[in-house]
Amino acid sequence: MKIFFISPDERKLWNTAGDRAPLGVGYLSSYCRKILNVDTQIFDLNHDSEDSFFDEIRKQNPDFICVSVTTPSYLECLRLVKEIKNLGFNGKIIAGGNHITDNPYEELTGKNYDYIVVGDGESALKKIIQNETDSKVVISEKADVDSVPWPDYEGLRFERYWMTLEGKKCAMIIGSRGCIYSCAFCGSAKIKKWRPRNPSDIVNEMKFLMDNYGIEAFYFGDDIFSFDRNRVFEICRLIKQNLKPVKLRIQTRVNLVDPEMLQKLKATGVDVISLGLESGDDQILRNIQKGATVDQARKAVKMIHDAGIKVKGFFIIGLPGDTRESVMRTIEFAKEINADYVDFYLYTPYASTPIWNNPEKYGMEIIKPVDSNWNEYYQVNRKDFSPKVWKVKHNNLSEDEARELMELAKKTIMRLGQTI
Repeated sequence: MKIFFISPDERKLWNTAGDRAPLGVGYLSSYCRKILNVDTQIFDLNHDSEDSFFDEIRKQNPDFICVSVTTPSYLECLRLVKEIKNLGFNGKIIAGGNHITDNPYEELTGKNYDYIVVGDGESALKKIIQNETDSKVVISEKADVDSVPWPDYEGLRFERYWMTLEGKKCAMIIGSRGCIYSCAFCGSAKIKKWRPRNPSDIVNEMKFLMDNYGIEAFYFGDDIFSFDRNRVFEICRLIKQNLKPVKLRIQTRVNLVDPEMLQKLKATGVDVISLGLESGDDQILRNIQKGATVDQARKAVKMIHDAGIKVKGFFIIGLPGDTRESVMRTIEFAKEINADYVDFYLYTPYASTPIWNNPEKYGMEIIKPVDSNWNEYYQVNRKDFSPKVWKVKHNNLSEDEARELMELAKKTIMRLGQTI
């Protein structure tokens, strides 16, 4: 049996497309190889040509082709699937990824894919491959993260990725899956479960990447890296004990840091901490169920800076309840905290989030896609900070006002010398 895993070409969407490996398909490829004893091949179309991919389909005629679908790449993936079928491919095509998990019953998805995987993917793929399901939509159980093998770095041809952190060759690494918080704009709000990997296994993977691919820095993709304080200390201890000096970047929440932890993180090599700050207005934070306050954010940024670590802050303009005045408070707050890196986004609705599911509760009307055209449902593209068309009708802000405030935020932060 043979399975092809496909990550679509997203170079039209992101300036940095292709800089980091698609770890989702890497994990699934490794799981199929090592647990299910199935032959696999990975194609990252940010690097592999479409023609060479089609040639391999003709030569090898795989049993399954698995496509990883993000929201803004939805139509591109459908185009790719139609091209595959035009080759005379007679195997099964499986759709997975964040967009499919969030929106599994979309009409065009059902028409174009043989199977639709919802969730982590491992157990669903097992059912499909072993012919243990008669359902088109296959719900995957949450994976036991310590039983899932490391990503298939050889199959990914990991040496071709070029992400850097503070000038060092960098790799993404996943130390945990999931989140327990309920931010109304976030797809993770429905997960309500955090699954941490064994710290020793994480550090062993880091050592493997350093020894075999010359990696000198790591960007942890965990939503809430510092959720378990004692586990953070253990990861720091193992890194210092087993690895040569390394640069690290993590992302977490303002209510999940403290001075002692930050001192240990700094001593371990953490150079940047990313925080979802979202707004400088407490009422807006309450509206989105952030579970944190402006004062907590202010104190967290100061603690991080006092520890000698840089801060990247993420803010969203056009959140539920936002007014010109609340956005101005957000811009002033971004100035006040003097974060080293700042990103402002125009709010974009995504399927399955609390706001998407109940927009009236949040004072919004969502402009849903026509004919599944998700092309503009992304927050950052190659030329701007936001989608070309705002996908909501907001109770307090027009699209022109929101964009004007975005430009003001951008100019203000750049004028202060902070990096967008």
